Amino acid sequence: MPNKWSYPPANILNRVEGAFPGNYRELWEALQAASQFPGAELTSWYRDPARNRGAGGAARSSHLLGLALDLYAPNLDELAQHLREKLKNYTVSVQVEQRPPHVHVQALSAREAQSPKFLELLRTFYPGRY
Repeated sequence: MPNKWSYPPANILNRVEGAFPGNYRELWEALQAASQFPGAELTSWYRDPARNRGAGGAARSSHLLGLALDLYAPNLDELAQHLREKLKNYTVSVQVEQRPPHVHVQALSAREAQSPKFLELLRTFYPGRY
């Protein structure tokens, strides 16, 4: 069975890291923290536009640039609290979503996700869509 999630492609990873330095490091720290939580599973990271639509993702989802993770564990609230404690020195946001049930970890602030820099990257990698 194929993975439900994908690593960001190298061309996206390199360009995004240049535009938003340190953000992938924060997601890596989130993955490390999740690995310490019993039953936590990575369910989504990078999504191309088709996979993002299929997952019900927002048109300008951070997943399109590999800047968000979705995680699942039997107790989502406890997983979210665990991540918030482990990541308190980082700028990532951690929120529990109900449809489908998961913990969403985003490495961009809401302001960064609405920035011209973010939109420019979407236009670079997905021309004609944004």
